[in-house]
Amino acid sequence: MKKLYICVFFLTFKFFAQTDFEVITRSETYEDLDNPISLTNGQVWDDPDLVIPLGFDFVLSTNVFNTLYIDSEFSLGAEVTLSSNDFDNSPIFVPTTLDYIDRGFSTNVSESEISYKSENGPDGKILKIQWKNVGFFDDETGEDFMNVQMWLYENLNKIEYHYGPVQINNVEEVYDSLGGTTVAVASSYDLLNDGFLDNAYFLTELPEDPTVLTILAGQFLDEPYVLSGTIPENTVYEFRNTTLDISNFTDLYFDLYPNPATDIINVKTELSKFEIEIFNLLGQTVIKSSNHKEINISNLTEGAYLVRINSNNKTFTKKIIKN
Repeated sequence: MKKLYICVFFLTFKFFAQTDFEVITRSETYEDLDNPISLTNGQVWDDPDLVIPLGFDFVLSTNVFNTLYIDSEFSLGAEVTLSSNDFDNSPIFVPTTLDYIDRGFSTNVSESEISYKSENGPDGKILKIQWKNVGFFDDETGEDFMNVQMWLYENLNKIEYHYGPVQINNVEEVYDSLGGTTVAVASSYDLLNDGFLDNAYFLTELPEDPTVLTILAGQFLDEPYVLSGTIPENTVYEFRNTTLDISNFTDLYFDLYPNPATDIINVKTELSKFEIEIFNLLGQTVIKSSNHKEINISNLTEGAYLVRINSNNKTFTKKIIKN
């Protein structure tokens, strides 16, 4: 059984526009999802391969995606990536790195479920993934369990990890002598070379009031970063994407029209000095422009692109569709 600690030893990396998060810890009553869609469908599981549709586009760094994967090649059950086939650049969401298993594995009658649900919120849709009553592969007692949810917010580009009822008494085996679990968000992660292409955010020290450790793109790690102890029930870790949060950049507001566009996009902004970069979904810059409010995109192939405006060391990003 493999173990993924997100330790980084890599040879090559690419530079992407930096994505910034602030992390907020709060207490909120945990509730099971009401009538979610099951991904495990009553089957006993260990190291599952699962596909999760979001129902909307989510923007993170230079990635725009509407499907997530739990892939047995890279995940022990709770690490979620953008694609099982995108080895060069994928976000990775890590509510835990514990080795999950169906608690009914030994009896061949499922007692644990992985499911999801898309709900409407005041700021758009919220995709919620739930790991319910999961056990741990290395827990010989079979008595320890955990409940976790991961939420993605459509328009806020925000990620939350919610932690429910939990019991981990067999600490040495469940945590593999590390004393706790890794909790992290990485905007762009090179799965093939095992390296961060953009900033990554790890939580360390006390689960009740964790310290946020920022690992810069290209920085090497030689040890796993974990919380020191079990995450209490009703804990929420909110990763707020400040790069894409318009409330933090009211002076940098801009709009693009028409969208979708065929030949020309117009930039609506009050700024007099700014830079525009357009990225394809591989993170490659395809157009650069300074202070121009009309941009010719006729030479671009059809598809989705990210348009990033920069001014006074502040950044805001929007998505466009080229017809």
